[in-house]
Amino acid sequence: MLNQVAEIDSLVVWAGMKKEGFPERFKSRKEELLRGMFGHVASEVSRRLRSRHMDIVMDRRLHKEKERNEFDSILKGAVLTGHAGYFPPTVRVRHIDSFNSYGLQVADLVAGAVFQAVEFNDDSFVRLIEGRIEHGELMY
Repeated sequence: MLNQVAEIDSLVVWAGMKKEGFPERFKSRKEELLRGMFGHVASEVSRRLRSRHMDIVMDRRLHKEKERNEFDSILKGAVLTGHAGYFPPTVRVRHIDSFNSYGLQVADLVAGAVFQAVEFNDDSFVRLIEGRIEHGELMY
């Protein structure tokens, strides 16, 4: 499947945190850090694309509507902040179950490839898609 990702018109932007050596004081703020990372990725994608509309599809991991709305605001703000053109895109954020989305399942495979490289120094999977990786960054 990763070979097919490498062959299609795709863009991979990722951010991650290495668990080893991660400061204890941040572990209680995991959700806040994740939101910051997702916002950073949305900003990086927006900076690289010239589009009138961005449709961000997320796995439904936030179950409360209030949490989803706050998260959506972070992503929309990050897109507007990162956009390099004069006319920022309209942004729609959807939270769906990955079981019902082949796109999210492929994104999970890409995330798994990055995880293998970051956590286990096994870049064999990331090398399959390296031509599609526009930006990758370890944060914190």
